[in-house]
Amino acid sequence: AVEDSLRRSPMKVGESREVRYFDPVVQRMIDAKLVAREWEDTTMNDTGELLSLLRIESANAGPGITRWMDAAGSLVRSDDAFMAQSMCAATALAANAPNDTWDVDLAVKARVELTPPFPVRPAQPFAMAKYRVTMKDASPTAVFAESETQSVSAVDARTAIISVVASLPQVVGTSPSDRPIEQDIAANRWIQSSDPSIRQFAGTATGGATEPNSMLQAMRRHVFHSLRKVDFSQTFASAVEVVRSREGDCSEHAVLLAAICRAQGLPARVVVGMIYDDLIRGFVYHTWNEVWVGGRWVPVDATERNDPPSVGHLKITHSNLHGGWDTSLVAPVMRVVGRTTIELVAYE
Repeated sequence: AVEDSLRRSPMKVGESREVRYFDPVVQRMIDAKLVAREWEDTTMNDTGELLSLLRIESANAGPGITRWMDAAGSLVRSDDAFMAQSMCAATALAANAPNDTWDVDLAVKARVELTPPFPVRPAQPFAMAKYRVTMKDASPTAVFAESETQSVSAVDARTAIISVVASLPQVVGTSPSDRPIEQDIAANRWIQSSDPSIRQFAGTATGGATEPNSMLQAMRRHVFHSLRKVDFSQTFASAVEVVRSREGDCSEHAVLLAAICRAQGLPARVVVGMIYDDLIRGFVYHTWNEVWVGGRWVPVDATERNDPPSVGHLKITHSNLHGGWDTSLVAPVMRVVGRTTIELVAYE
């Protein structure tokens, strides 16, 4: 849709435009706000050639996509800050030429390095970690959320200390305004908790447990052992689709766990944030859950073998997915990637 709009009516310097299109990844309509900046010499990645192109930036929240078009309105290059990737127009001969291929894991593309990295993990998981987070164009206190296990304290306008503990504190930290609402327990198009296949899976997952926390841990373990782990090369799937395929990345684990928790009467929501990855020594996009047990939102991650979630989890936002996987969930992560430094201050 954006390409068609530019081709039909090339933008001029200083012009703003809004283009509405369907995004198959988040399965909803998106309003792209475009602003034409200025003509500039732009490098083509495949040839190194410099072309004079009009720079068009996204005015939506987060770094988004920067595009460059020629005088005829043809899109010649685009840079996706969230995915840390560039795409350039190429000839048919170049595009169809053999090249090296590899599996693409989208999570690794959207990463923030940790300095210094964690040492090799000991036999026992870390109980606490403190991070100094600095952002170029935003306050970390406005981007990273507080939770039962995560606190965010401002140092200055662009820096904050984020403290994460593995075990739930004795004092309940959930704000009275953050208690469950109807959409946290209701079925929706992504979390189909009333579907017979979900209810059947939920009944098996509890393993006969009746106490809420025991039910939660039994369901988390069941989801972990039931799904084949795959990377981010696929799009989002609903809970029913996950039950059928029995595979998925972190988002599929999260929607399925949320669905079976709701099917058993436990309010549940999906958390969007970042998790520390030992292999790349940094943080990558991740989703997990918070489930209402004992008068608080309890964090739980069905992609990890052990509970509670590691201190390498940094929460950014959460959603009951009543409105679907919309840009409000992705945009906060986009604000972090490429614009943030994370320093490991302390751990134990």
